[in-house]
Amino acid sequence: MNRGIAINLFRPTSRFSDQERALFRKLRIYSAIVLFFIIALSAFVAIAYLAGATQYSRLEEERAFLAKSVSAQAKKEILLLSFQERVPVVQQIMKNQQPLDNLLGSLAEIASPLSIQTVSFNKEHNYQVQTTITTDSLEEMQEIIGRVLQKTEERDIHSPYIQSLSIGGNGKVEAILRFAPIL
Repeated sequence: MNRGIAINLFRPTSRFSDQERALFRKLRIYSAIVLFFIIALSAFVAIAYLAGATQYSRLEEERAFLAKSVSAQAKKEILLLSFQERVPVVQQIMKNQQPLDNLLGSLAEIASPLSIQTVSFNKEHNYQVQTTITTDSLEEMQEIIGRVLQKTEERDIHSPYIQSLSIGGNGKVEAILRFAPIL
């Protein structure tokens, strides 16, 4: 086959009149204008779609954020309501409790925490305290008993008494003291 030969299906000469050629020219211009408007309209629709999709995704993210915020606020509100329900109960408990800071303060002023072995409180008897105190010498125990008497005179405690006093073979002195703090 010879590649140099080209087949032309259009007739080399036109049989159209000038009027028909002018009409074809106008049709080509109109088709180019319509094609331009279709392309422009397609670009506008594509841009509008992208803007709408972006806006939709942004609004969807904002909706998810707001839903999460509402959920968190609802949890906070539930906790607040629960807290508000418990406050009267705690106030009633606090009203019925006796403050033990005076009691513990008095006990710390009487003997050093290192010498206190055991401490017990008796609520039914005005928070009467029973404590076991161990010292290295009888003189230290005398100082502690002197502080108990001083606290009695200052009206920080009342009804003190020594339940037992013992001196060990190693020279350590152990005493069980009872007193009631003035609350």
